[in-house]
This record gives sequence, C-alpha cells and structure tokens, in this order.
Amino acid sequence: MLGLNALWTPGKAFEGVKESPTGSWLYPALFMVAVIFAVNIFHFSRVDVVAEMRTTIEAAMAEQGQEMPAELESMLPAMAYGGLAVGLAFVPIMLLVFGLVTWLIARVCGGQATFGQGLGIAVHAKMPSVLLAVLGVPIALLQSQPPGFSELGNLVKQHPAALMGLESQSPWFGLSTMFGIFSLWSLALLILGTAQVAGISRGKAALAWGGIFLATAGAL
Repeated sequence: MLGLNALWTPGKAFEGVKESPTGSWLYPALFMVAVIFAVNIFHFSRVDVVAEMRTTIEAAMAEQGQEMPAELESMLPAMAYGGLAVGLAFVPIMLLVFGLVTWLIARVCGGQATFGQGLGIAVHAKMPSVLLAVLGVPIALLQSQPPGFSELGNLVKQHPAALMGLESQSPWFGLSTMFGIFSLWSLALLILGTAQVAGISRGKAALAWGGIFLATAGAL
C-alpha cells in the first residue's frame, strides 16, 4: 500500500497501479513526503543552518571584496527556513511533473493510461529516493560532525561525483548525480512501469524516458 514493494517486486507494484483507475498513488505519495520531511527535519535540527548560510554568503562576498549588508544579515533566518519549506514543496511538485510526463509518454506511444495511473507510476518509480534519504540518516550519525546541508547530497557515495571527489559547488556535480545508482534505478522503474501499465513495449518506453534523461543531462 505504501509503494515500497516497487523496490523488490516492481511487476507486482505496477500491476496494482494498472488495476486501479486512480493509479494507487495517494498513500505512497503521502508516505514519501512524510519520510523525506522527517529526514530533512532530522538533518535540519543537527546543524545551525543560519550560521552555515552566513558563512557561505560571507565567503562568496569576500571573494568580490565586499561585506555582507546588515539588511541581508537580518534576512538569513527567513531565507534558511524558507529554503527548507521550498525544498519540501519540491517533492509533490516533482511527482506531479513526472506523473504528467509519464501520462503523456503513454499517450504519445499509443498506450492507455489515466493521469492517475501516470502519477502512480511516477510515485512508485521514485521510491528509491526514499531509500536513499533513509540510508543517509545512519551515515550522518556515524560522522564525527553533523554534515552541512551542502553535504547531504553526497552522504551516500552512489554517484560519480562521490568517486571523483567533486564538491556540490562544482559545475559537474549536478550532472554526475544523475548517473547515480538510485537515479538509474528510478529510471529503470519508470521504463518498466510505463510499459506495463500503459501496455506499450519496453523499447518504446526506454526510448522515450532515455531521451528525456539524456536531454536533461545535456542541459546540465
């Protein structure tokens, strides 16, 4: 019911999506949002985000020979907590976008799927991100110092950026994270789910999702 079976029995999970006109997306989506919210609150509570943001901005302005204005200093708490809220709001927005794209791919490729089923495919296919978020918690606890927010995306060494030692500020960091194990896992689930639920070939689904994936990677 929570969609975690997509991690080990994706065929069974997507069969449930196919049999439901609404795509069985609601409870898995709520579960995903709740877990990611809890994990972010955990990390947020262990670091002084305002101080970290102040240090980052001061360093950037020092490189330009400038000092942080007092007005900006007073805005830091609102910016920090606002950033957390925006980050959490990104999760449901991301799911809606992926659901829409999944539905459009199904229709363009000659398949049959409701928008709810497209959303169900997307939610189940993104379950690896829940596992990734949870795995980061014990890793963070084992570190001598709580990781800063700029380090959270690199806690689980599962993409080329970690192997190459790239920092999150590197222009290649975003591109390399797309080729991480969990990102590719989600891509494979999107292909399998779209093919199974919409009734199209895996080749068509792979061509569509692979094209979108490579176009996104090229844009980064």
